[in-house]
Amino acid sequence: MKIVFYKANEDVWFDTSCAQLCLPSEIIFSNRQDKLVIFEQKSIDELKRWIKPLLPRNVTGSNDIFFVPSEIQDKFMDVLNKVISGFKGIMVKKGEPTDIPTSEELGLEPGNPSSSFYDEMEKQEVYIVEKQDAERELLKLFNSIADQDNEIDAVIFSTFTAKRVRVAYASTPKPNRKVEAKTFEVYLGDLISFYKKAQQVYPKAGQPDYVVFQNGDGSQGSIFHITHLPKCGEYYFLTFVSATAEGIEMLEHFREQNLDKIKELLDIIYS
Repeated sequence: MKIVFYKANEDVWFDTSCAQLCLPSEIIFSNRQDKLVIFEQKSIDELKRWIKPLLPRNVTGSNDIFFVPSEIQDKFMDVLNKVISGFKGIMVKKGEPTDIPTSEELGLEPGNPSSSFYDEMEKQEVYIVEKQDAERELLKLFNSIADQDNEIDAVIFSTFTAKRVRVAYASTPKPNRKVEAKTFEVYLGDLISFYKKAQQVYPKAGQPDYVVFQNGDGSQGSIFHITHLPKCGEYYFLTFVSATAEGIEMLEHFREQNLDKIKELLDIIYS
């Protein structure tokens, strides 16, 4: 997705707050003074409810283009940052003039009001929305947590589908601290069965935010601290693993310390 901020001496040719140029994926917001005033007067949450349905389902993999008056540039970006956590910091890079399509490339017919307005307006800045840095940042964070002297031996983000675990992102394994992967998969399978049964018996109760399993007699064995993240998908889990029983306090501490940042990056990856 691209966002082009523009300046124009003339008002747009339409009376509504926004319109499409040629295709539904080409949206231009009005620069009429009354529309700009209304935009500035609305709260971020009000604007979020209006703009979110206009966005493509996958903002990083679409060809959608939004043309926005430069007068509301900052607030428009704040709205997108509200819709997608971490948007301004990770997802957006500044583009080049060549990234802005011509009216002909957009399919605008010469002589039409939309084409004339588009050709004459000053296209001041273009931003390209992508997520190429988010995955790298997530793995860097996972490795940073697991590399510290903190009894944490692995950080794993995984899904459970078709009765098997798929690890999407994980810290680099430690050669001298073994994590029992098979045990981890069994625990996840049992956890999902528990979720399903709990919903059938008492759906209003909701689902647990996280659970902790210990593999051993209490004095030894691995610990799995598993957080359910349904915002990413139905059975998506973040797991902190310690190869020894001494890691229980560290697992909880580092989970709380890093959970918001991890969620922010996952929101971007799975937006």
